[in-house]
Amino acid sequence: MLKIPIGNDTLNNMSRRFIVFQALNGSVYALIQLSSVIARKSLNASEFEVTILTIMMHLTAFTSIWWGWIIEGRDQRPFLLSAGLVGFLVVGSGIFLHSVDHLILIILVYCFATALFSPAQNRILQQHVSPQKQGIVFGISQGAMMAVGALISFLAGFWMDHHNYGYRHFFLTTAVLGTGGLLLFASIPPGQFMSRHRNKFRLLQPFVEAGRLLRRRKDFLRFEGAFMIYEFAYMMLLPVVPLYLVDDLQISYTTIGLARGTVSQIVTILAIILAGRLFDLSTPHRFAVYVFLILICHPLALIAALPTAGLIRDLMIYLAFVIWGFAVGGLLMSWNLSSIRFAADEDAGVYQSVHYAAVTLRGIIAPFAGYAAMMQFGKPITMAIISLLWLIAAAAMMLARYFDLKSGAAPSLRAE
Repeated sequence: MLKIPIGNDTLNNMSRRFIVFQALNGSVYALIQLSSVIARKSLNASEFEVTILTIMMHLTAFTSIWWGWIIEGRDQRPFLLSAGLVGFLVVGSGIFLHSVDHLILIILVYCFATALFSPAQNRILQQHVSPQKQGIVFGISQGAMMAVGALISFLAGFWMDHHNYGYRHFFLTTAVLGTGGLLLFASIPPGQFMSRHRNKFRLLQPFVEAGRLLRRRKDFLRFEGAFMIYEFAYMMLLPVVPLYLVDDLQISYTTIGLARGTVSQIVTILAIILAGRLFDLSTPHRFAVYVFLILICHPLALIAALPTAGLIRDLMIYLAFVIWGFAVGGLLMSWNLSSIRFAADEDAGVYQSVHYAAVTLRGIIAPFAGYAAMMQFGKPITMAIISLLWLIAAAAMMLARYFDLKSGAAPSLRAE
């Protein structure tokens, strides 16, 4: 099998499987990126329906806390296979897509079924990759995902511009590629946590244990609090951008596919390997601050595109998504790997499930807040508010670590 060099070493077989899974999963990433645009341009969704669609993508995240509890001490492979196949079967039903309600159902069921992926991937990285290499390995996997996603976004945008029901073919293609990646993902064996006590499933017990974890690890709680501010602003932005691109800037599927899909993802590919290396050398708080500061410029660039026209407008849109691509490279590291640093020698899947489930609290409220602000103040002012919230998130992250260090009991969060 192909050997991929990492410093003075090469990737092991488990890491290579993980990277190929992520590459094929790029088709899903492209679909999620363009689903709100499809809803507006092809299915005539209202502003409220677009907001509901963005909520569906994150409302399901709370199931991650149950998934993390269920797989603790167990072989995760049967769960991955069964849940993933259900998810991709529903995505494949998009070949018959005809309404916004059907699209919302597809996203809802897929995200419910695959909320397991996030805690599962952190267990794999923790168990099969050394701490000093986790950032770079994850960076390669995300770069592969972005490369496939960029190609599919461009091809899908072009195809949908030239075929009335081209979005249906997009869903079927995604289901086929995603299933292929799932089979590889589900073939990766468990590591050292298989010997631990197996939890009996109780409906509310995962939330009880999550509360205990956050009370015990005040540093993790403070990190989550600062991260929540960033995520709240991010989710406010979700219903605003597709509506802004379609209604205010009035650009085509091809341009949206190039900007939001291809350009941003190519930049992310270039940035993510560097981000992985920087994350390996940095700490979660400091790294997050840098990323939030870059992210602030994305909505500001979109605002600046409004008074322009023609080629200048297109270039401003591309610039906005170049900035987004740089930021996403760091966000992927911070979002996915920070919990491993906090977990140390504990099960990182449990920490990540708590982190991932917290999305639900933000995901229910934030898109409606974005919708309300958009209706009250307009899209440009809403995006300016979002930039301000990201500045506040950066300050909160610095304060969180300051209190950690001041307490004198904060553990080191560097890769050991």
